[in-house]
Amino acid sequence: MFFYLAPIQGITDSSFRNIYCSSFAGIDCCMAPFVSAVAEEKVSRKLFKDILPENNAGNKVIPQILGNSATSIIGTANAMKELGYEEANLNLGCPYPMVTKKNRGAGLLRDTDNLDRLLDDIFTKINIRLSIKTRIGFENPSEILKLVEIYNRYPMSELIIHPRVASQMYSGRASIDAFIKVVELSGHKLVYNGDICGRSFFNDLKIKIPDIDRWMIGRAAISNPFLPEMILNNSPVPENAQKRFFRFHDELYTAYSEKFHGPAHLLDKMKGLWRYFCISLKNGSEICKKINKLKNITQYIETLKDLKSSGVDFIELNSPLHLK
Repeated sequence: MFFYLAPIQGITDSSFRNIYCSSFAGIDCCMAPFVSAVAEEKVSRKLFKDILPENNAGNKVIPQILGNSATSIIGTANAMKELGYEEANLNLGCPYPMVTKKNRGAGLLRDTDNLDRLLDDIFTKINIRLSIKTRIGFENPSEILKLVEIYNRYPMSELIIHPRVASQMYSGRASIDAFIKVVELSGHKLVYNGDICGRSFFNDLKIKIPDIDRWMIGRAAISNPFLPEMILNNSPVPENAQKRFFRFHDELYTAYSEKFHGPAHLLDKMKGLWRYFCISLKNGSEICKKINKLKNITQYIETLKDLKSSGVDFIELNSPLHLK
């Protein structure tokens, strides 16, 4: 089996990816959060800071592109190739209104004729391997039938399917039936992405889609960083989880202390991470409320001392509803 760490904007930056992959087993490749496509002449190192090779040493990464213009998508992909990347990913899955209103991400799924023309232009001219990450439609799961028909025309390296429509955002259940339909119709190598929250859920998926061996885990792998190795080993939360988690936390804290200017920014960053961590912790809601109320970094340091003293217990999620 092959596992991707999903791209989560504002969370899985290069510091997080590097420390995560050195702290926990199970992830084979990280997909970086999207870079907004720009004309090739406007590409700068600042735009690519998160995916610069020197910021991703020892970590397999695939950069992702968000855009709606073939020219800018190709130009951005070419610049990624110059950095040494052999593959990029095109984001057709981001469901957030601020993205879709600009006809980017999952917004491109609304007009399939335009999407077809865009992909034809891209795949005719691009000189790097390109995969696609997509939703199953914008409003209705039946839209996937037309989308797969379009995708089958182009030589993408992989097709990553998140089986929700864009209008769902991340609510409700991912449609396994829709994914199975893709398996039946697609001519591409497929990756399943969505709701993988624990071993029981994953094992049920393996029974329903036995030919799939490539998986992408996002929110649950952030919430419980032991999850990929638990799935691979079919084992429970490791006995040394607390020690490993706080070592991971402390490395993140140090990295972000050096990266961010000012304690307020650092505190906001750590609060954002704990909103994920708390989902898989016993008494997580209480811990999250306590951390959200903190006013400064000194209070945060004291709270972490208390947590290390009292301990935290990871629990294995059995339902994706925990991840809303």
